[in-house]
Amino acid sequence: MSASTGWGRATISTAMTLDFLIMGFAGFAWGTVSDRFGPRIVVLSGAILLGAGLLVASRAITPLGFQLGFGVLVGVAAGAFFAPMIAAVTAWFDTQRALAVLSCPPE
Repeated sequence: MSASTGWGRATISTAMTLDFLIMGFAGFAWGTVSDRFGPRIVVLSGAILLGAGLLVASRAITPLGFQLGFGVLVGVAAGAFFAPMIAAVTAWFDTQRALAVLSCPPE
């Protein structure tokens, strides 16, 4: 990517750093929205944002555009997946504990 765009490695890796930082903070907001409206709408919104972020990042002609598209938009979108999905799976195991235990093969 560095060779095809002419951008330095630090410039490109800054986008990934932003992605991880924003994903962590966005998870708090998405978790609150998930508690109120449920994980389905949050994950759907995250999927739409993920598509938009990847589209913006793929069309970026400047490093700042790439960093905003990948670092910010994809970071916000990725935050919509982790917290709500972990909460939904944890809640499922609490209500379906017998099914979860029975689906494990015996040792």
